[in-house]
Amino acid sequence: MTTTIETPAGPAQPMVLNMGPQHPSTHGVLRVILELNGEIVLKADPVIGYLHTGIEKSCESKTYSQCITLTDRIDYLAPLSNNLGFCLAAERLIGVEVPKRAQYIRVLLTELTRITSHLVWLGTHAIDLGAMTVFLYSFREREEIMKIYEYVSGQRMMTSYFRIGGLALEPPPDWIDRVRRVIDPLPAHVDEYETLLTKNRIWLGRTKGVGYLSVADAIAMGVSGPLLRASGVPYDIRKAFPYSSYEEFDFDVQTQTAGDCFARYQVRVAEIRESIKIIRQAMEKITPDGPFRAEVQGIIPPSREEMKTSIEGLIYHFKIFTEGFAAPPGEVYQVIESPRGELGIFMASDGSAKPYRVKFRTPSFVNLQSLRKLCEGRLIADVVMGTIDAARRDAGIQGVVRLSDARARRTGVTRGQVAAVAGFLALAATIVLYMRNDRDGMDGVVPVASVVVPMATAPSAEVRVTPPGSAVAQAPHLPQGGQGVEVDEIDSPAHGVTVFEIPASGMAAAASGGAPPSVVIMIED
Repeated sequence: MTTTIETPAGPAQPMVLNMGPQHPSTHGVLRVILELNGEIVLKADPVIGYLHTGIEKSCESKTYSQCITLTDRIDYLAPLSNNLGFCLAAERLIGVEVPKRAQYIRVLLTELTRITSHLVWLGTHAIDLGAMTVFLYSFREREEIMKIYEYVSGQRMMTSYFRIGGLALEPPPDWIDRVRRVIDPLPAHVDEYETLLTKNRIWLGRTKGVGYLSVADAIAMGVSGPLLRASGVPYDIRKAFPYSSYEEFDFDVQTQTAGDCFARYQVRVAEIRESIKIIRQAMEKITPDGPFRAEVQGIIPPSREEMKTSIEGLIYHFKIFTEGFAAPPGEVYQVIESPRGELGIFMASDGSAKPYRVKFRTPSFVNLQSLRKLCEGRLIADVVMGTIDAARRDAGIQGVVRLSDARARRTGVTRGQVAAVAGFLALAATIVLYMRNDRDGMDGVVPVASVVVPMATAPSAEVRVTPPGSAVAQAPHLPQGGQGVEVDEIDSPAHGVTVFEIPASGMAAAASGGAPPSVVIMIED
């Protein structure tokens, strides 16, 4: 249906314009379908998936260790964050405890990754508005951090430096000194960025009041990261669900309340300063000596010295790298705070050496659904404002949710409906969307999405799914404590809507630090 607009010359239809997928200001293969009245945006629909790489499916044919190199490519501006999330999920699945020294090194390098990612966002965002100097300055600092990556791992970007159980290599002896030489002058450089931008009249005119996102809309659309915190929600996974010893570090969750482009700029700049604070603490905690990975025979490769001097070490090394290791049957869902928001990894094992299923809940995919809300009523020139900071490959990987066209025809479920369920997430309890199929194993149930529902904003929460004939059931292989209650079913001329509620008692348990309740939505095939 096309909108009709009343103009001084009479009724008229708006112009539909494709922005991308090769527009110079989209910084990737993102396409936005704009519906315009003159230069005013009436509607903006992001079209993603042009860089879909099939990483999730590729993981099913590789060993757990081989999958790590794929995670670098999900978001090539934060490869170490992706490494960390995958390794944490695998370590929980197989029950490996990472040495403290390796955990601290992971924290340090991951916070360096957060800084480099924010610097790329700041530079490209500034150059879109004509601020060439900020672009050059931010990439100047990023280059110094990339040299640290290369010095430690041998690679500038796709490092694959985090491995299951710890790190790939012992860091060089003087690497902390190099980090210190980069970090010490960084606060002064951040001051330079703010001097050039924070009170700049052009910058203020193009960012203040532009792209407003309210707290209610941010939670309803499930956005996370700086996009959520700029609307006033102090939610950071490093604080809410600490991992890799983040609970031992002193830092603040940066928030703003304006919810516009300028607020998102303020949050990211402040997060650079907080990351510097965390890195300095990590440098004090990291000891010169100590294990850099766990020692688990048959799972963690032996050292090169042991491999060369022990026949048992040589055999284990050969078998781990050729056959992999078998993880116990089960499933885990691990979340971390990536530079763009909540990165979730769902991993299921059937007891073999390859993951049965891997699902990435990437922040860019979810955050991009706020684009329509941000752009409506604004000028077309405002559409290029990159404050969502969406990694293109990050967004594309999530868009399909593994629903084949044939299955959609048989079940009456559309990809958009499944994606809508996957996008309904915010602050707490894990919901797993399952689809029953004919494959052997795992009780014939295949997870296709993991989402999170609001906990902090209401005593209970609802999840709506639109496919007719939906039913709720407890999957037999889920951990104990999962619960699902069908509370209502509403019919409309178009389709049936089934409403599921998480009981208030379950929400309270999650809020008090207990295990998040699981609700299973089963779509029968």
